[in-house]
Formats: sequence, structure tokens, C-alpha cells
Amino acid sequence: MRYWSGSPVTVHVLDGSEQPIPAEEMAGLAANINYHHLPISCSERLGKAVDLVQTEYAARIGDDEFFLPDALQACIQELEADKTLVSCMGRCLAFRPISKQIIGWPAYTEMANYAVLQDDPIARMIHHMNLYTCSTIYSVIRTPVWKQAVGISSKKQFSVFALGENQFELAICYQGKSKVIQNLMWLRSGENDIIKDEHDIVSFHEWWADKNKADDREEFLTHMASALTQGDIGKLESVREGVKAACDSFYEWHGGDRLAFYLAFSKRVPLPVKALIKNTLAAIGVNRHAPAEFGNKSLLQAAKDLESTGVRVNYEQLSQVVELIRQFHGLPLYKATEPVSECGSES
Repeated sequence: MRYWSGSPVTVHVLDGSEQPIPAEEMAGLAANINYHHLPISCSERLGKAVDLVQTEYAARIGDDEFFLPDALQACIQELEADKTLVSCMGRCLAFRPISKQIIGWPAYTEMANYAVLQDDPIARMIHHMNLYTCSTIYSVIRTPVWKQAVGISSKKQFSVFALGENQFELAICYQGKSKVIQNLMWLRSGENDIIKDEHDIVSFHEWWADKNKADDREEFLTHMASALTQGDIGKLESVREGVKAACDSFYEWHGGDRLAFYLAFSKRVPLPVKALIKNTLAAIGVNRHAPAEFGNKSLLQAAKDLESTGVRVNYEQLSQVVELIRQFHGLPLYKATEPVSECGSES
């Protein structure tokens, strides 16, 4: 909230914690920050957001992550220039504190020059789910399109891990074209573990392959087709088949039956054994650092590496984010020997 306070961006914070943030801790925040204490599920909070957004464009952002304003502006310019686009986002770096520094590494590298530009909405869904990367859920989106996608993913929930993300991505692709531009926009936090209830939520691959879940899948397909066609009976069956084809494509491209079998087998491993493995890996540093091939570089150095591939980086804005992260974790300032580069344009 302090990062966005006083900026031209209207921010709505939907806090699902049991207790609200004390008012004194939010003292000094500008009027563009709107705090809502809503101790309900994430999907229910997103449903509430549909009524809150009044701006021309909207974007969802995790509460432990950052967007760079310069890249947001660049995304809006792309959307202004091409009315067939409904979604645009920039490139991503991941970060986490290690020892006395904030390390960074490239995330979602498959997003380089990624675009979904087919004219046919069903072709867009199939193409996107076959080469799947989450290129729209955290993108800048035309607000009417964003609201419909959020409404679809929040209105009906299924006990499948991250299916809401898939619903959202399908809904955006059905409504229009999307692309990823070569600007560093998204700083993805690696500070916290994924929240997942392993007892109640299955993976998409387990669910899609389970013969006992046929009725559940049929309900999902009917819900998606009805919502996407907005009551157009003439399109209902073709869109239902299009969603199914897109999900079949997602299933096969990402491991198919082999992955479904592995996930089902891993769930039979006792929780104490899983905990022992996780703790052992943490003790030797696995999952606490960047992927080995990227080393433990500072976030600024990771940005320099990304820039060398043709990605535009606003270092002034990035440095502001780095210092906020450092302050939060009580880490020292960067040394003068850290790499320095020309700043990008102001937004």
C-alpha cells in the first residue's frame, strides 16, 4: 500500500485475514488506497472486486508482489494502439531475500514474445492452453473484459487446484487477443510457500483423468460455455466443445496420463515423510535459492541480465522496490559495487 500510495493508480486491497490491519499502521496512506477488510474466501473477494473497479483498465496483483509503473503505462499504450487486444503484460523476475541480499532470477521465460492473436476465440483458447503460461491473470486488461473473467472464475468454484486461474485465462482468450511486451513489469515473490490444502484439492491432471469425476467435469464445461456465450444458445455447444478441446490440450501438453499417475502416487506418500523431505531440502538450501542455473545474483543484476536479452527495464522504479523489500526484511543497503544502469523513461 505504501508503494502505490499517492500514485495515479486506484488501488483496492481486499484483505481476507481474520483481523483487519490496525488503522494506525495505515496512517499517512493517500486517498488512492482503498482498504477493505473482507474475511471471506479469495474467490468471494474477487467477486466483490467486480463492483469496485471503475477505471478503464484493471489488473490483479498479489499482496507480496510488485508491478513497475513504467511497464503498466507501456501495456496501456499497446491496448490503446490495438483495439483487438484485450490484455497486455510485461516480463517477470522472481525475487526472495537470502542472507543479506535480495536475489533475483528470470521467471516465466516462455513469455518472451508470447502472444495469442488468432481471430477465432476457440482457436485462441486451444492455442493458449496448449502452450500454457499465465500471461493474462496478472496482466493489464480492459475492465469490462476483466470483470467478465473474474465473474466466471469466482461464481462457481471446483475443488481443483488453480482451476480458477485456468477459468480466468480461458475467459480472457475467448474475449479477445493478448500479448506480452518486452518491458520488465512483474516482480514475483518467492518469499512464501503456496497455500494449498492437499487433502481437499486435487490437481487439474488428476481431476481431468478421474473417471469418477465425469459429472464434475461436465458441470465445469456447462458453466464455462454458458458464461462465455452469455446466453447465446446457438453458440453453447460449439463453445463447450472448444473449452473441452482447450482443456484436453492443456492436459496432454503438460504430461497427460504420466503426470496424472505421478500426482496420484505422490498423494499416497505419508505427510510426515513429505515434511521430512521438505525440511531436508530446506536445510541444504534447495528451494531457498534461485534455480541453480541462474546462481544467487542480486535482483538488480538479474534485471541487467534480462535487459541484455532486449527487455526494457526502469532501474529507478526497480530500485525503489528493492529498497522497500530490504526495509521490510531489515536488510542493509546495496553496496556501491552493485551494477548501475541508465534509468528507463518515467511513467
